Amino acid sequence: HMRFCSVLLVAVVVHADVHVSVYNNTAFGWPSIVNRTLPSLANIPNLLTQFTSAVVQGQLYPTSTPTTWGLFEVVIDAGHVRLWVDDHLLVDGGPAVAPPLQCPYPGGDPSQLPGYFQWLGTQMPINGTDDPRSMTSLGGDCTKGCSREVCSQLCVELAQHGCVGFVTHQHQFDFCSMRRLAPGLPSSEWKSLLVATSLPFTSYTVQSVTVPTDPKWCPPTTSPAPPGTNGTAAYAIPIPFLPGLSYAKFRLEITTGATVPHVLGLKMNNSHFPDSRMTSNVAEAELRYQEERAGAEVGWNTWYSRDMLSHTLLPSAATVSLSLHVGNATTAHLGGQGPSCSAAIFPAKHGYHDVRGQYTEIEQVSVGSTGASFKVESATTSEGDLYIIVTTLTLPISEESDPTPSLSVTLNVPIDYLPRFCNITRQKSWQKRFIEPVSDVLQADCPGFPKVFVSASSISTILSNHEPTAPGVDPGTLEVSLPSTVGGTVEISATTRRGPARARDTPGEVVANARSALLARYAKFGEQNETYAGAENAISWNVIYTPYEGIITPVFRGASWSATRPHAYVLFEWDTYLSTLISSVTDTWVARSNIIAMTKSLSFKGYVPGFWNGLCGEVDKSKPPVGGLALNFHLARHPEDLWVAELLIDQFLLWNRWWAKARQYGFGNATHAGSKVDSNGVIAPGCTRENQLLSISCGTSPISNRVDTVTGETGLDNSPLYDDAMFVVDEDVIDYVDVGMTSLYARDCVALAAVAGMIGRDDYHDELERRGNATSNGLRSMWNGEAGIHVNKRWTNGTFGPVDPKNSRLVVGPPNLYPLLARAYDTDDQVKSVLERYLTNSSELSVNSGQHYGIPSISRSSSAANDNNYWRGRAWGPMNLLIYIGLGEYAHIPEVKSVMSDLATQSENTFLLEWTENHRVMENYNSQSGLGCDSGDAVPFYHWGALNALVQLMEKQWV
Repeated sequence: HMRFCSVLLVAVVVHADVHVSVYNNTAFGWPSIVNRTLPSLANIPNLLTQFTSAVVQGQLYPTSTPTTWGLFEVVIDAGHVRLWVDDHLLVDGGPAVAPPLQCPYPGGDPSQLPGYFQWLGTQMPINGTDDPRSMTSLGGDCTKGCSREVCSQLCVELAQHGCVGFVTHQHQFDFCSMRRLAPGLPSSEWKSLLVATSLPFTSYTVQSVTVPTDPKWCPPTTSPAPPGTNGTAAYAIPIPFLPGLSYAKFRLEITTGATVPHVLGLKMNNSHFPDSRMTSNVAEAELRYQEERAGAEVGWNTWYSRDMLSHTLLPSAATVSLSLHVGNATTAHLGGQGPSCSAAIFPAKHGYHDVRGQYTEIEQVSVGSTGASFKVESATTSEGDLYIIVTTLTLPISEESDPTPSLSVTLNVPIDYLPRFCNITRQKSWQKRFIEPVSDVLQADCPGFPKVFVSASSISTILSNHEPTAPGVDPGTLEVSLPSTVGGTVEISATTRRGPARARDTPGEVVANARSALLARYAKFGEQNETYAGAENAISWNVIYTPYEGIITPVFRGASWSATRPHAYVLFEWDTYLSTLISSVTDTWVARSNIIAMTKSLSFKGYVPGFWNGLCGEVDKSKPPVGGLALNFHLARHPEDLWVAELLIDQFLLWNRWWAKARQYGFGNATHAGSKVDSNGVIAPGCTRENQLLSISCGTSPISNRVDTVTGETGLDNSPLYDDAMFVVDEDVIDYVDVGMTSLYARDCVALAAVAGMIGRDDYHDELERRGNATSNGLRSMWNGEAGIHVNKRWTNGTFGPVDPKNSRLVVGPPNLYPLLARAYDTDDQVKSVLERYLTNSSELSVNSGQHYGIPSISRSSSAANDNNYWRGRAWGPMNLLIYIGLGEYAHIPEVKSVMSDLATQSENTFLLEWTENHRVMENYNSQSGLGCDSGDAVPFYHWGALNALVQLMEKQWV
């Protein structure tokens, strides 16, 4: 039997927020780069003059009883349209596209039009890699393949007249700046179309067309209307509202071709969507982000990741690079391989570094094994001048084979900063009273930006360039003789005014004054002055700039494993988020930028990858969910940054939902196996193995079932907490649910709920709060009454573990106390018992007044505690910080306050031992001696080591 119903059209209203996402790089496969909610749909055609795609999505609600229908209509005059309703693709087509705009080019030759440039080229892999700097052009002056750099003429023309895009696998890398499409011309006068298509793993085609839209070049013409549409195409879709379904979701994707839509309308039952149902919060947040990025990305600083002795001026990217030489020994690319405890790899000692390079210091840099060493300081002025002072500390030991020290000063634009370029020339500096020029000056002519002039004292000769540079650049290098006496100095100046930099004070006085001002600022922190100084320097020395991400702070500068990639940096997920707790105190913009950059790396699978480096990432897994905690921490100190929450809350919610969907399990027992659950579950770390085959995966090995590929998601790589874990192939997770991960997820839910509440997203707030409460309840099922602590548990059969094979005790560590973060204890007595039995017990985690250094990463009762290897016994800043924050949830208990004080003191002691002696900020420390370089698995300038310092700064209420 079949029942027919007449169609009843009823009034249907739209959800209060209709989100609009606009793209320039649809080939990425990532979520939107720009996520906007606009006050009017009329603004979308304007957006599509800047971006290649737009997505409009929202929810439709009936105003009467269920079992009704509504008529949803899209009206548009150009472009390709795809429309989904409740995840069903209903429209995939578009109106006829009008012919391309015809412009009366001078003399009929498009190439004569100022600013016009069209290039069609093919990018070929080098040695099996996909290095965007390797290209073969199909025409122009680049008829031959180029090794490791773009052909010079091509690069120069692209940089002068538009943008350059790289496509690798199926992902487009567009280094254009939307606020400066063409140097020297207002962006409002230009339109840039970047179209990319990829051929599977063999060759990649990029077409870049930049044409001016100024009427004097392209008078407006009337595009013919698509046939039979009176100028527009209308797609009418009946929407059912069935019993039990309170709304229907829609998603409209518009992709522009040669013609950009001028008309876009959405209707429901012949009525346009009311603008009153739309908000502009997200649009304003994105615009503010772009504006603040532009304001922050200025001035001299050590922005260049591959060399600590380079100073770059933004936004032009003109870079002054230094290298010291004694015979064949050199310091070129200092720190390019990353920091190291080995003097052969990293022959330098960090000094102080102001947040924006107002003062920088390399306390000592040695030149090979020659015995020669130098101090390098710099300072900037309010006028934008840069002064560098090189001081001789020790002289070469031997006089054999020309030991005379020299200094190369190079002016260039590193290839990392494409498409920025400067034309470098050598000039002579004259003074009226002299007939001969007194010195050589390097000049950088950077289109659209002020010129840069670089000079140095004691110039002896001019040599060729020592640095890789952008194509077409012929940089000069000044060879400077260094003093043959200890304490002698050489001065280098860089200015945007013609001639040497001028200041009321001498260069030496400018540098000395900048240092004094920095030390005076540190002194305001009283007894914690060096603690704060170390925390600030952990961020400041690791701040770098990339054209794509902007100003960011990777875990450390340079990296040998990524030296051949376009960007020498990596953003590890939980490392980056936790570092923002430091930069939120020391450098507010860096905190904002890191949170935004990390969150915008959200993969199309719905989660932030374990790491991302601009080309590829750890996309088979995520890392501990601490992004919400970091954002909430930042907003508590900077409520003026609510726009960051507006910008990112949708991505955070997607990621939060992904954990529940992909990694949440309920327990089994002896007769019933556990399984994934939708609520009240706990987190089992995993590895979505199919994603290891994605082209954006940095992994080079085939799909792996090894447990160590999974434990990476916990961030605790080789921890004994997973020594007996088994990989469950059918589920892509290990057989344990994890106390630490579940606690952090519960805290993430609570933190994000608070953020959603701050910006009035009540629907998100309620969803996240419910999920957080459910997860905290799930944690209670992991309480082991006999052990008196939360313990990891096999979701497959409900048994606790792991068990130490040498002493048959349950293995526990700091993560077993993370339930403090989720307030998952039933009583205060339960908390006090955990503190007494574990946290303050010298045989376990050793936080008490009799201990001097940090918490070991595994209990001292574990047979692995003496391994002193990474997460097997070392002390880690993130563990100290997370437990300290968790204890703060129970600060009403007197015993807790005492433990917090002891933990803060031990954390500070751990940090200061290496900082005051060696100016090192260690990735991890010996938990008994406080040393850092006694283990080969400890990077000696890793930003989150300063989380140890932050604990004491929080305890003393400096932050």
